Parts: sequence; structure tokens; C-alpha cells
Amino acid sequence: MHWCGRWDSSSGEVEVRDSQGELVVAAKTTRPRVSDYSENRIGFGFEDGQILVWEKGLFSRRINQEKGEENSRKSALAAKLRSLRN
Repeated sequence: MHWCGRWDSSSGEVEVRDSQGELVVAAKTTRPRVSDYSENRIGFGFEDGQILVWEKGLFSRRINQEKGEENSRKSALAAKLRSLRN
């Protein structure tokens, strides 16, 4: 995976690309100011004070997670929330 933080003078963006250069995920952010990494984690610090840290194993599991599994989990959470409202 390749991580990139960019700034175009009006908005920031963080991108993750695979080993072939294909975009995996991108997110709009404030200006990325600093990044650092270790074998299992990467972190970005942003101009607004926000700090984001990703753990390699968790990120990989979430990216590879089946969409159906994610949708069924969201449906179960939505059902729980509806039952709490009643």
C-alpha cells in the first residue's frame, strides 16, 4: 500500500493506492501537515489538529471485507436502534 497526503492550497486529500497504483480509497481532509509510519501503523497529522492513525491489519481486513457482510451488520445495527426508539 502507498499512502499520500496532498494539499492544493484550498483543500487536503489522503489517498491509499495498491502496489499497482490503483486507488483503494481517498478522503477529503484539511491540510495534511505531517505523516509517519512504522511496520504496522501509519499516522497523519492535519492543520486543524486532527490526528488519524491506521493499523495495517485492521485496514486490510476492512478493505477486503465482503460488502454483503458490511450491509448485514449495518442492517442489524439499524434494527437495534429502531428497537431502542420504541
